[in-house]
Amino acid sequence: MNINIYSIGRSGSKIVQLYTSLLCIKKYDRCCINYEPFLWKTRECKRYSIEGVYENERLPLFLNELNNKYYSNYLKNLIDVKSGIPIVSKFIRGNGRINFINNMMNINKTIFIIRPIIEVLKSLSCTGFDLLGDGTIQRNDWSKLENEVLKMENPLYIEWLKRADTNLKKNACYWAVMNHFALDNFSADDSVLIMDFQEIRKNANKEFEKIAEFLNISPLNIDFSKVSGEDIHREKIIKTINYENVNHLKRKHMQIVTFGNNENSNINRKYLKFKSLVRLNLLRYKLINPSNLICKEIITKQDNFKLSESSHVINSAAASPSGKLFGDELFEEMNAKVYGKLCTMKLK
Repeated sequence: MNINIYSIGRSGSKIVQLYTSLLCIKKYDRCCINYEPFLWKTRECKRYSIEGVYENERLPLFLNELNNKYYSNYLKNLIDVKSGIPIVSKFIRGNGRINFINNMMNINKTIFIIRPIIEVLKSLSCTGFDLLGDGTIQRNDWSKLENEVLKMENPLYIEWLKRADTNLKKNACYWAVMNHFALDNFSADDSVLIMDFQEIRKNANKEFEKIAEFLNISPLNIDFSKVSGEDIHREKIIKTINYENVNHLKRKHMQIVTFGNNENSNINRKYLKFKSLVRLNLLRYKLINPSNLICKEIITKQDNFKLSESSHVINSAAASPSGKLFGDELFEEMNAKVYGKLCTMKLK
């Protein structure tokens, strides 16, 4: 099973990818993770993926169907059809390319997450994150967005572009155009699950049960007040072992990390034997992260899920989805248009 998760940045996709991956481990014993492959080489976000950044620049922001001109070996290589391992990939730079990416990667299930514009903008203001790519090695996407929207000749999108005269409004415009376009181009079938992050914040267990039902897997018993999307990175439930000191590791450029709390991270290394990209024996909590050009993280079965008790993303303070932000009605208009499209989707 190949699962792709799409959202705009700061919309809760980390926690969804974490939970979805654990569900796959529960049912299939293992799972691969691709974390923001248009930017990062691994989920630890320490090294940029030059190949991914190049591919993000090469591909149009809006690419709805397969096109031989833009055939992507990079996206194709993010999956491994032969192994049969479920792969959960997360994109925050793919909303205008969902059908194209899914076709390239032979995706079975798609999870789309939306979060109210005011909550996203508040998060951008607090974290310094920029939806257009500033602060990373990526080129700012605003000029590319402008050019492609003008070619589309969509009057609603063009009107939003004209009114985006500050960086905050440009980020808002990106949120609105990308979410509206994605919702406008989804086919209403059982291969797509659309989630609203404000509903996740209200009742995480209920919303995540929808993911389990969507994937036909029994839900995990997790206290979401003690889980953060940041756990997907490195410091919470994932502990690193220095691979250079591990005996019997047959493949170069491999990093082994373990899931679990501190008492489970002391592993007798003499028993470690690397057999393939899909298996490490004799570990209770384990993850393999090959540092090759297309870096995948391969998780093998866990006996128990022991999650961090130090982070509280679900219960964090956030702005109300209604009301004005910084006194500008543009954000309210964008939010109304996008959520109106969302309501139309739910009625289908």
